[in-house]
Amino acid sequence: MLRVKLLKILFACGLLLPLVQQSHGEVERTFAVVPQHAPVALAHQWQPLIQELSHESGVHFRFVTAPTVTEFERRLLNGEYDYAYMNAAVFLDAKNLRGYRGLAQRQKSLKGILVVRQNGPANIYGLIGKTIAFPSPRAFGATLLTRSDLKRTGINHNVAYLGTHESAYRAVTRGQFVAAGGVIRSFQTLPDSVRSTLRIVHITDPGAPHIIAANKQIPRKESVKVGKALRTLKLRRRGQEALAQLKFKNLVRLSQQGLEKLAKLKFPARRKTRTITFHVIPRLDERNTRVQMQPLAAYLNRRLEVQVDLHTHATMGDFENSIYAERQPALINANPVQAIRLAKKVYVIIAQQLPVKSPEGMRGIILVREDSSIRSAADLKNKRIAFGGNNNAFFATIIPKVLLKRRGLEGKYIDASKPGPVSDVIKRLRLGEIDAAGSGTMALQSKVLQDRFNVQNMRVVEQSEPMPGLAWLLSKSIEPALREEIRGLLLNYGAAAPGHAALLAGGVSGLHPASLQSYTKVKQYLQELR
Repeated sequence: MLRVKLLKILFACGLLLPLVQQSHGEVERTFAVVPQHAPVALAHQWQPLIQELSHESGVHFRFVTAPTVTEFERRLLNGEYDYAYMNAAVFLDAKNLRGYRGLAQRQKSLKGILVVRQNGPANIYGLIGKTIAFPSPRAFGATLLTRSDLKRTGINHNVAYLGTHESAYRAVTRGQFVAAGGVIRSFQTLPDSVRSTLRIVHITDPGAPHIIAANKQIPRKESVKVGKALRTLKLRRRGQEALAQLKFKNLVRLSQQGLEKLAKLKFPARRKTRTITFHVIPRLDERNTRVQMQPLAAYLNRRLEVQVDLHTHATMGDFENSIYAERQPALINANPVQAIRLAKKVYVIIAQQLPVKSPEGMRGIILVREDSSIRSAADLKNKRIAFGGNNNAFFATIIPKVLLKRRGLEGKYIDASKPGPVSDVIKRLRLGEIDAAGSGTMALQSKVLQDRFNVQNMRVVEQSEPMPGLAWLLSKSIEPALREEIRGLLLNYGAAAPGHAALLAGGVSGLHPASLQSYTKVKQYLQELR
């Protein structure tokens, strides 16, 4: 049963070709539909219309879609679809860039909507400062029209792009977001169990309706015949039933006046960034760092339709050499000292990560084994202490050294540090190579370190006050709209997101808003260590 369902999804996404022979050399054409819903549901909704259209036009069609709206638009503008149903703004791009010809459009104008849960805000002013889910940056009704209204009414908000209308609606139902952008038709075609939990809180003014267009490579004689068949569906009973299933009243000729009006509007520029390098600080060894962060990289890849290349590093020195030399668009997970230095160059701090059991902040700590005779910082005199990372490792080196200096122990212990990931000091402490280790509180909550070294039973003999956690930064070379999109995805990378469990296993509760100002406290420790 699971295999059958998977095949259906792959077929609906256009990832599998139909396993049937066309009779008498009949040509097959793709009929692509923008993914407002999940692929299987979308195929079920559109199949009656496509079958009736094939019957009336004599052209054999195969339904296809894409996993996200952004991917659909990419394929469309690459000329991969023969016929396609798209929003009017995307049609203008497809017409200008690929020569697509408009055949028909919905008779009813498009209206964008904002939905909340039944017990959500009473009006859109309750959305001030909130994160709102949208399908994609250029979804005409669901994103462009609704965000235009929010901007016009002075409602500042954060955004998260979830790929489809249905994904955005369901995220509100689950309580992940306070509101979602959509259009009336996609809302009406939701399952009752989902739609009944939501309430429309805002409807935009009418905009140009969706359009069905043909690739310029299709013979004009054929596309004219298909266009006529589309516009006369309402004249036949089966055509009426197919339209009704899609909540369409009718399909009519394109309104040139509406398109001319649409062409005068300003739309967000198409994304220029195609690849982002993702560097991660070596808290753990390379293998475990990859296990922890690869699901997040894959998640960003799917949501952004941008290639996210994960780079792990064996030592802190290797990591720093890479991030300070990086010239490509990049996402970097770094400690506070590194973040401050990067922020002075061409990076923007967008978030911080905090430990699972320390929502107030991360602490620098000095650890000893549970069977150690060391009971306080005073007992560390003349002992072997190793600090994680290198001299720029804030929580594992800088803070512990300042704590020792405050206790009058500067120069009165044996520095047994070696190059390697921050976690190496935990391993060396467990093996008895050292008497104490400098680290951060996140180490205590890392499942990897708990399983391998029983770190949860080690004792903390000295610790700092709560500090801002490891930083997440983006290159300024990444266009602002994409930076905002990435920020929204990271801040909302919660328990329901694929791969979040791997981050949790690394001791990370989640990502929280941050800026350069968040790290003001760090400078005090840097000054004390001098």
